[in-house]
Amino acid sequence: MVLVFTCIVGSLNAQTIAKHQKSLKVLHKKIKQSNGLRTTSTPTYCPSGPVTFNAYDTNNVTVGNATGATLTCNSRPFYIDADNSGDVVTPCILSEYTSTDPFLPNNGTEYFYEGGVNTFCLGNGSTGCSFPIGSGGFDANHQWGVLDIFSDPSLQHNYTFCYTGLTLINTSIQLQDCWSGDSLFPTKSFGLNTLGTNCFTDSVLANTDIGTATFSIAPASASVALIDYHNGEAYIDPSLLSAGSYTVTYSFKPPATDSCPTITGTYTISVPAISVTVNNTTICAGSSATLTASGPAAATYSWSPATNLNTTTGATVVATPTTVTTSIYTVTATKGSCTAMATSTITINPTPTLAVNSPSICVGNSATLTASGATTYTWSPTSGLSTTTGSTVTTNTLSSNAVYTVNATSLGCTSKATTTVTVNGAPSLSVNSATICAGSTATLTATGATTYTWNTTATNASITSSPTITTNYTVTGTSGSCSAIKTTTVTVNTLPTISVNSATICAGSSATLTASGPPAIVYSWSPATNLSATSGATVTATPTAATNTYTVTGTKAGCSAMATSTVMVNSIPNLVVNSPSVC
Repeated sequence: MVLVFTCIVGSLNAQTIAKHQKSLKVLHKKIKQSNGLRTTSTPTYCPSGPVTFNAYDTNNVTVGNATGATLTCNSRPFYIDADNSGDVVTPCILSEYTSTDPFLPNNGTEYFYEGGVNTFCLGNGSTGCSFPIGSGGFDANHQWGVLDIFSDPSLQHNYTFCYTGLTLINTSIQLQDCWSGDSLFPTKSFGLNTLGTNCFTDSVLANTDIGTATFSIAPASASVALIDYHNGEAYIDPSLLSAGSYTVTYSFKPPATDSCPTITGTYTISVPAISVTVNNTTICAGSSATLTASGPAAATYSWSPATNLNTTTGATVVATPTTVTTSIYTVTATKGSCTAMATSTITINPTPTLAVNSPSICVGNSATLTASGATTYTWSPTSGLSTTTGSTVTTNTLSSNAVYTVNATSLGCTSKATTTVTVNGAPSLSVNSATICAGSTATLTATGATTYTWNTTATNASITSSPTITTNYTVTGTSGSCSAIKTTTVTVNTLPTISVNSATICAGSSATLTASGPPAIVYSWSPATNLSATSGATVTATPTAATNTYTVTGTKAGCSAMATSTVMVNSIPNLVVNSPSVC
């Protein structure tokens, strides 16, 4: 409720406006009651448009101009008031005084109530009121009026008049329509003849048609930022408006009985835009990313979603995503009522899944190392390798186990693996040699390995052979991947060639048997019966049978040959000689 003091001279166009004091504004929910207005008089005047405005923030600082405002990010919430400095363009109730009492300004007081709340008063300073009744003087018809503008039609309005002190000369007070002058309540005329304080109250019921005021805002999505008090005033909260331009439209229609057209006015609000940027980044799985937002000075920042963030406020946050692809975060910069958003994409590259072989070699050999699962590879130690880069490298010849490390990179992400080259010793291979006699068989046996391969193509550990001459044999023994080669000889000795004589003897005689052969031969005789010896190159046989066979075996270098001797025994003749007698 705001009071406008009017010296009534013929019409209500002669008005004096008092600045609207926000401290007097009290909000109540609208209570629907029956309309108490019952008049159809012709209006004294109709207000004309377009309506202009006065705007004040919550610190009572002027905002913008009569038709709009360009806000800053730090703009406070503010009120838009329809400007009543010309025509009255808000719901209004007129209190009209008719009096010839010269003491009324000093002794009279009027209290204004809206919805039961005291909003203002008229009276001299000693009463605590700031504006005396009749200030500025009555007109020639002894009339003076007060316009109660910015009145909420949904609330009941009570006006209490009090007179204190001297006897009051007859005075009338009437509540009127501000445009037609029609009475909203019967005129009260009274005079007081007793000293003291005397009061009476006039009322305008809730929902009486004292004019209809409506504020709206476009686009409609901004409606959350506007509160319409339906009294010619609205409240705007810029913090609920995003950057852009908004049009607040005000429409006002005096009471229907005045038959005045609806007038309008527009108020344009421009909300500035701010901008914010944030970096995108690429990391490896399991790593963290630092996200930094950049916006206007003194801006605050909030981040979402909160998942895997070390904090959700501040210009810089650290994200540790767990998914392997991408993670998207949104930062909102806020400065006063201004906001801006930007998104950051974190690309998460996988750590290479590195594989490298672990070969086993034989002592004295080199190994080939092969890595896979990445794009580039670096090997260490740098010594003893054919190269230090590439997926495949070759070691120098090795005599003992060796450990190598490969560092691999793919899409900027690294992985490391170690491998051991196992160096196996050659099998301790052995194989027997053999000496045989011509026509005999030799067995050769290899030991010390797992498998064997002979130059005869045999694959057993043991083989048999019957060479006719001294022959070399080679065997390869293998254990794991290592092998050893041995060569052995089968020495073939020739059989000795021997001979022995035969003999014919007379019974009772002896025969000398002599064997002959190569040097260094050893002889043995059989059977031993009737022999002088069983060894030696020469033996004496004294057989008794008619025919006797002896075998002599000659041995040289383990090889033997035999020969047989036959001793024939002739019997002695039985000689008969006659013994003649002679005379």
